[in-house]
Amino acid sequence: MFTAFRQAAWVALLGLGLTITGGAAGPGCDAGGDRAESRSLPFAHDLSPDTTRLYLAQPRPGGEPELFAAGTVSTDAGAYGTVVFSPEGDEAYWVKDEHPGLFFSRLQEGAWTEPELFPFPEGYRLNSPFFSPDGGRLYVLAASRGPNGMDTNDRIWVVERSGGGWGEPRELDPAVNSVSKHFQFSVDRGGMVYFGGEGADLYSAELRDGVYLAPVRLGPPVNSTTPEMSPHISPDGSLLLFDRFFDAPPWIRIMASFRTPEGGWTDPVDLSPYTRSEGNDSGARLSPDGRYLFFQSVREGSDPNRSVYWMEAAFLDAVRDRALRDAGQASPPPAPPYLGESPPGATPVPFAHHLFPRELHSSPVFSPRGDELFWNEMEG
Repeated sequence: MFTAFRQAAWVALLGLGLTITGGAAGPGCDAGGDRAESRSLPFAHDLSPDTTRLYLAQPRPGGEPELFAAGTVSTDAGAYGTVVFSPEGDEAYWVKDEHPGLFFSRLQEGAWTEPELFPFPEGYRLNSPFFSPDGGRLYVLAASRGPNGMDTNDRIWVVERSGGGWGEPRELDPAVNSVSKHFQFSVDRGGMVYFGGEGADLYSAELRDGVYLAPVRLGPPVNSTTPEMSPHISPDGSLLLFDRFFDAPPWIRIMASFRTPEGGWTDPVDLSPYTRSEGNDSGARLSPDGRYLFFQSVREGSDPNRSVYWMEAAFLDAVRDRALRDAGQASPPPAPPYLGESPPGATPVPFAHHLFPRELHSSPVFSPRGDELFWNEMEG
């Protein structure tokens, strides 16, 4: 009998707490001088044992922002929003500044397909594609084209997977689209929608029993007296990235706020020291594995409009710790490795014998990251 369980099971069965496993350390130090620990964000995970072909097969960045996919996503046409990837990392969707359509490419048989236009009803200007965390839905903001050619009436549309492709696009719940909105939005694992809307504030709309409730302002400390827009929520709802406008350069900056145990938000942290902002940085999104930060920016080497950049996201670990500490909260400590068993010496000792009531067919093994345990038990 084959048995396995992951860290989440350790929490339920052993009370050890969730281990936050290793990842790249990003810039090394945050703006306050805290060393970035070698831990990833709680929702980070590996997409595939072989990740070299993911992300349009681009060389991985380090702690400094790098131009993403020059000539494909970052082109002379400029970017209109940030590239997004499916949860498995094998589909990419993006929008160009001078084209109304949505471009996409798929990883098939080890290679990315040539970019194509996603089928959508005519007469709309599309932007801000977004995947549901389970990959079953693709959302997009669609603006109808007015008689004078100007974009009007931004609304969120959704397309559901159907077989090996996509179904017909339709507008999302009227309650969500009743509030005017513009540019980037996002959806968490529970279906909660976050967007920038009336009054240049951020809103959320809760999905309850399959129906969306009326959107509500997030309020302080996320919303302020200056404009906010372009929210990105992590799948578990613990991290909120968004844009905030300032009256001094950089004029638009990416902010990060973290969920507190009471359900509120920490004071937003300005990420411009980490993104090395030279002008306006905006539209931040995390990669589906939580390891990279994508955003659009105007800086040396980019298109005069906007280009897409990416960098390691591990620095957000130290940012989170400091934000929670400033809010009077403590980050959860990492769980001890190997199920919390005391390290042995030179003499063999029983390992976690309470987990193995039956005779084992082979020795238990841990995954390379130490967050999964597998073993075989004898039948009978």
